[in-house]
Amino acid sequence: MIRVAVCESDKSFGKRFCAALDATMRKIGVQNAEVSVIGSYSDLGTLMMRLRADYFDFIFCRMEAEGGPEVYERMTSVTRLLKERSPNSHFVLASSKPDVAYCAYKTESRFLGIPFDQMAYEHAIEKPLREIAESKYRRIGLKSVKGTINVNLNDITFAETGKKGLVIHLPIDREIMTRGTLQSLFDKFSKLDERFVRAGGSFVINLDSVRSVGESSVIFGDGATIILPTRARKPIREAFLAYQLRPE
Repeated sequence: MIRVAVCESDKSFGKRFCAALDATMRKIGVQNAEVSVIGSYSDLGTLMMRLRADYFDFIFCRMEAEGGPEVYERMTSVTRLLKERSPNSHFVLASSKPDVAYCAYKTESRFLGIPFDQMAYEHAIEKPLREIAESKYRRIGLKSVKGTINVNLNDITFAETGKKGLVIHLPIDREIMTRGTLQSLFDKFSKLDERFVRAGGSFVINLDSVRSVGESSVIFGDGATIILPTRARKPIREAFLAYQLRPE
């Protein structure tokens, strides 16, 4: 999953920008993404300090604050701290104000001048998103009822066994009917990636695709929800918490 933070206080601009982001994701083939819109830079800082380091892959902040040089010096200090906290996150600072360009330069962030043209957007937004997508692409061959197909391991949210047989779920309600047993599938996934865990006799879950774990359910980034078997509830909650708190 690719996680994006959009720091924007103007809801109208934020909505338009998120629509542009969605179009860019589709263009470069990203099907598993989660976008969080945060209202202020201070809120973004607080959130990032609470989350594990490098939780967000891509962070976009539009800065149009009024004030003197001290305001932008403070923004520079905060940005530097956040980048030290999440050195692998891609930061993009956007503004119509030259002081923000200087802030981006001092913190080694990308800068997007506003208003921007297509070439500037591609350099500041599309290029890093494409780099992130390519770094996260991990191909795995799966035997489906229609033959062998290649799937991005990062796109798999969960697998389950039930009346339909063995089903692998991907974002946006896509699914693959496959052969074999859930245990054999888990063995294959877990050898390649520690994010995959077994949840009772019915599910294999990709922890990186999980948005939240409740008392009895798991909610994924695309909104899909499953009800956990009783015996799997505590182990999955503990596994998800350990994954969130794992050292980088």
